[in-house]
Amino acid sequence: MRDKDNQAVWEQDTLVNVFSCTKPLGAVALLQQVAAGKLELDAPLAAVWPEFAQAGKEAVTLRQILSHRSGLSAVSKTLPPEALFDWDTMSAALAAQEPWWTPGDEHGYAPVTYAWLLGEPLRRLTGQRPGQAIANSICEPLAWTFSLACLIRTWSALLRYPACATSMAMRAHAVCLALWANPTA
Repeated sequence: MRDKDNQAVWEQDTLVNVFSCTKPLGAVALLQQVAAGKLELDAPLAAVWPEFAQAGKEAVTLRQILSHRSGLSAVSKTLPPEALFDWDTMSAALAAQEPWWTPGDEHGYAPVTYAWLLGEPLRRLTGQRPGQAIANSICEPLAWTFSLACLIRTWSALLRYPACATSMAMRAHAVCLALWANPTA
C-alpha cells in the first residue's frame, strides 16, 4: 500500500521517495567518468576539485570517497539549516573540512555529505548539476522515469498523497530545493 492507512494501492505512476538509493546513482555516474578516463579511482580527488586539497585531504581519493573511508562523514562547522539547500555552501564546507580520521584507515558512513562528495566532482567533470548529469548518463539511456528533484510541475502529483501534502505544507520552501537538482529545470 502507498498510504499510511493501507487503503491506496501502488500504481504504475506512484511517486516514491527513494532517500539513499540516489547514492549508487551518483557513484555510477562518477564511475562512468572513470571509465571515460576523466579521473582515476586512486588519484587525489583534488585533481578535479582543487579547493578540496586542504585540511589534510590533499591525498584523499575517489576510491576513499566511494567506500566511505575519506573521514568526511559530517561537517564540524555549525551551519544554518538552509545551508543544506545551498550547493556552494555545502561544497565549500566539505572542501574546508578536516577529516574526522586519517583517510583510508577507518570507515564511516556519510549519509548527508555523500551528495556533495560525489556531486561536486561530477559537476566539475560534466559541467552539469549532478541531478542532470545522472539523468543524462544513466536514467535517459535506460528510459527510467526518475528525478533527483521535486520540480514545481510535480507538486500537483505529490498533493494526491496525504503524507506529501502535509510535509509540503510544513516545509514548502524546501520542496523544490533538492540538492542534486538542476535549478533551471
